[in-house]
Amino acid sequence: MGSRAIELPEREALVIKLSDVQVRLQYRSRVRQRLMVLDYSRLHGPTWGRRRALGRPAPCPTGQAAASAAIDYAVAMDDRAPQIVAFAGSLRRESYNRRLLRYAIDGARTAGGDVEELGPGHLALPLYNADLEQEGRFPEDVTAWRELIARCDGLLIAAPEYNHGMPGVLKNAIDWASRPPNAFSGKVAASFGTTPGAFGTARSQTSLRATLLALNVWLVPRTVLIPHAREAFDGAGDLKNERQARELAALGTALANAVRAGIGKL
Repeated sequence: MGSRAIELPEREALVIKLSDVQVRLQYRSRVRQRLMVLDYSRLHGPTWGRRRALGRPAPCPTGQAAASAAIDYAVAMDDRAPQIVAFAGSLRRESYNRRLLRYAIDGARTAGGDVEELGPGHLALPLYNADLEQEGRFPEDVTAWRELIARCDGLLIAAPEYNHGMPGVLKNAIDWASRPPNAFSGKVAASFGTTPGAFGTARSQTSLRATLLALNVWLVPRTVLIPHAREAFDGAGDLKNERQARELAALGTALANAVRAGIGKL
């Protein structure tokens, strides 16, 4: 599929190119003209959205209404800070992954993001059980979690790796928030992680990102994978490797910029 240009009012243009899995969003707001390019060539799989789970190509979102909504959202972001929720997929207070969050949070705040960091208690939810849903009502702690996800624009997720996959507590929290209406739909997320092993949560990231893509979450293409977690931090809990710290900050900045550009609303 090639590129398509869409005629929009005030010379605003949306160009979507799926042949090399790239998305380019160009718009002119009342304040300034912004061009943002997100390269999706490194995502897992050539398709996106619900059709990714079915193995069918995703349609190009060329509708005038969808394009206009994305641009309207991006213009509105000129007047407010991107609302971002940051959390680790672990219940352990001294989690290595929780230590990584602050670097990505600093990057997002540098880009103007309003970031709320969640403690481990937010993921201490009951195991998903449809019997706990009563006519669209959820347990109190689940309702609070769903509301946190629903009202944010972006997500910073530090995900550990358990047995070659994402932790059960993280999957459980995602399952609760995805119940209709899906609180994750239209969000932008950045994921990263560290593990005592040599692969730096690469396998966990694969399963996490596949799940989020199926829930209509747009993912920042790059990630940060940090191996050998026990040796990665000094006595104060800071990363020893400055390059890794910079990469995490850059990831947070990329998330805030993607949210501001309206990527998640396409």
